[in-house]
Amino acid sequence: MRINLFSYTKTLWDSKCLSKQKYKVIYSRDSIPRWMFPVSSKDPLFLKTYSGVGFVNDLVKFIIELFFSLRIAHLVLGKFFSPGFSLNSEILKIIDDYKIIDYGIFLGTIGDNRKTIFVLKSESGMIYFLKYYTSEKSKKLIQKESELLWSFKNNNNLNLKVPNVVESSNSMILIESLGDTITQINYDSKEINYFTIERPFKENLLVDRPLKSVFLEKNIINITKADKVLQSLVLNYFVKNEDNIILFCPGHGDFTPWNVFYTDSEKIIILDWELSSNFPLFYDYFHFKIQSLIMLSKLSSDDILNKLDLSFLNKKVLEISNTEIEVLDYLIIYLISIMNFYIPIYQKQENLHWQGERSIKIWGEILFKLLENEDYYRKSYK
Repeated sequence: MRINLFSYTKTLWDSKCLSKQKYKVIYSRDSIPRWMFPVSSKDPLFLKTYSGVGFVNDLVKFIIELFFSLRIAHLVLGKFFSPGFSLNSEILKIIDDYKIIDYGIFLGTIGDNRKTIFVLKSESGMIYFLKYYTSEKSKKLIQKESELLWSFKNNNNLNLKVPNVVESSNSMILIESLGDTITQINYDSKEINYFTIERPFKENLLVDRPLKSVFLEKNIINITKADKVLQSLVLNYFVKNEDNIILFCPGHGDFTPWNVFYTDSEKIIILDWELSSNFPLFYDYFHFKIQSLIMLSKLSSDDILNKLDLSFLNKKVLEISNTEIEVLDYLIIYLISIMNFYIPIYQKQENLHWQGERSIKIWGEILFKLLENEDYYRKSYK
């Protein structure tokens, strides 16, 4: 896939102001531009947006940091890029106002929702994150996240930590660094269970809706059109359960290990609230478990399904509520929901990123298995 880098980053530049500034661009394994930094940069600040885990990812990080420490990163990393124009006035004002002396840029994940993230370092050593729009859709997401984070900032009763907003506009949001004392959260932490399982019950956040008000039949047909057997199974499930009441609660929407961390005081801090909304119960729980296994492992759909301990989830619900809940239905509804959100986005992409391909494959295979063997799984997860 060939990407015009200037068009890919066009919202960053002021076409009226010429500049000789040069950048180096690091591409991902599928030739998508991933990171960018000025050739004069002294620190690999863009690595603060790097969420990969495992030996290979650690090795990549080590090599990049070594090249910067040897002052040869601008010679050996990535490809040269000269936009010919300066950064736009809004970004330059942030750089000037906060006395920024260095920065790195994460160019985001390809798609309509893509945001560009500047990691900015000030004279005092303070780190800021500037999230900037690339499209009208991403601009709306930034505005939504900004409004939510400002509301959190004014809520003294909040039981979790969120990023501190410094300033925002219709096109960007500037956030203070979380510091270097945060660590990625454990896969099975108690804090994860509280936020995704217990909180809706204990904080009285539940509302109910009939299933038929949640999904449109035409959307179900659209997201399953590549597999007619799966399409038939999903439509049959929808018709059979359309009058069933589904519990909803406020959720994060992208609750994953790369958006959830421990602070030094063992409190969790949650990033990227732009997709927050009301979701079917346990949506964040399933998303955390399933997406981490899809993105950070090579496990098959069968292996991923086997790692979902729905019996545990049933027990937790019984401990905190007198409500009898069919956990299997919420896993099925999560899968239909996530496909309903992402597949239309992916269908617009000329060359789908490997993460999108793998996600669609795994979601569909797990959903197929659950619906084809529904009676078996209902008994198994009691």
